[in-house]
Amino acid sequence: MPIQTLSVVLAAGASSRMKSPTSKLLHSVLGRSLIHLALDQASAITNSVIFVVGHQREAVEAAVEKLAAPSLKIQFALQEKLIGTADAVKAALKALEGVDDQADIFIMGADSGLLLRESLIQFKKNHEASGAVLSVMTTVASHPNSYGRILRNSQGAMEAIIEAKDATDAELAISEVNTGFYLVKLFALKEALSKISNQNRSKEFYLTDMVSYARQRGWLIYSQQIALEEAAGVNTQADLVAFGEILQNRINHKWMKEGVRFLDPRSTFIDFDVKIQAGVVLESGVHLRGETSLGENVHVSAYSILSNVDVGTNTRIESFSHLKDCRIGKDSSVGPFARIRGNAVLENDVHVGNFVEIKKSHLHSGTKSGHLAYLGDAEIGRNSNIGAGTITCNYDGFKKSQTTIGENVFIGSNSSLVAPVKIGDNAIVGAGSVITKDVEAESLAVERSDQREIKEGAKKFRSRRENSNKK
Repeated sequence: MPIQTLSVVLAAGASSRMKSPTSKLLHSVLGRSLIHLALDQASAITNSVIFVVGHQREAVEAAVEKLAAPSLKIQFALQEKLIGTADAVKAALKALEGVDDQADIFIMGADSGLLLRESLIQFKKNHEASGAVLSVMTTVASHPNSYGRILRNSQGAMEAIIEAKDATDAELAISEVNTGFYLVKLFALKEALSKISNQNRSKEFYLTDMVSYARQRGWLIYSQQIALEEAAGVNTQADLVAFGEILQNRINHKWMKEGVRFLDPRSTFIDFDVKIQAGVVLESGVHLRGETSLGENVHVSAYSILSNVDVGTNTRIESFSHLKDCRIGKDSSVGPFARIRGNAVLENDVHVGNFVEIKKSHLHSGTKSGHLAYLGDAEIGRNSNIGAGTITCNYDGFKKSQTTIGENVFIGSNSSLVAPVKIGDNAIVGAGSVITKDVEAESLAVERSDQREIKEGAKKFRSRRENSNKK
């Protein structure tokens, strides 16, 4: 019968060094919060996770419940006072009542989301294969700083973990350090927690003391060394930046292996849930956020931002365009300096040029809006042309209304279409028109006042101004 494994995530800390009113666990990196990353790790080897909460517990619990898959059993345990990691794990024991004492408990901090899934799976396999009662992940750091040091005997067996605050100068010189990831048999965890004291400089109950207790009891201890990068946690805003850089490097290299070309991966930011097909080119400064999806051979030019955007094959997004919550078909072009949002849909072979904004509109195949236009709450048929300076006047100060433009329509430059209004198929609207009534199919609509010319009017105007300024 397989050994049961449960995870305990320590998420009670106050995050004081972040200098933020929001719990550090709710800070996001590349579209995922730290608590989301912790949940992903903890559930990699089990379907039962206990979160020990404290600081901003309601917000943390709400975030976990929103993220957790239905198949995952989530429980919460409250650490009343922040008096150490051993006390935090002790708070989780009630949630472990009724669990087989031979079960393995995986313990981790909620701010350590860089541990690779494959490292964790291998850790579990090695723990089980070795028959260990307690397993500890370690790493080697050239500047260990506040990490707990790993103490070993002359045979190389782990004997204890000494926290930096309590270490001697000789112990501080040790480069092998604790990472905060453990697998331990439940019976051993219960026994060790009942014996751990707070006789140390911080007057806290250290979970790391279970290593020396396990050695005293003669229990087998296994250790697995991981890369320093995987052990990094987040305590400050600077840590969060460094954390994000590591994750971004991993994501970008993953996409390079899948056939995506980066002009400058160091300045290209891609969220976890983005999907990219082979042949895509990403220029410098591109941000791909949320559930953005790029089809084959899409080209995204410099400093464009796409959030929850579906882009079809062979489409080009030019520089400095900002697209959010929209769909762009294949063989289209957008930008530069375009803004598309509000669930807008651009079908295949659509051209949207510089300084065009499209909101909650549907542009059918072959339609073009070359520059300097605003199209809001509009339905535009196939092969229509929207001239420069055209706007759909969709808001009257009280409500939004719809503009409907048929197929093969030509809208002349600097026209205003006052919604609600319909322009029929094959119609033409003359430049500079303000259209307030429906235009029938095949019709030509022009709305302009007569042009007046006053002879020497400019000369007289300047003369009046000059005389006025002399007074």
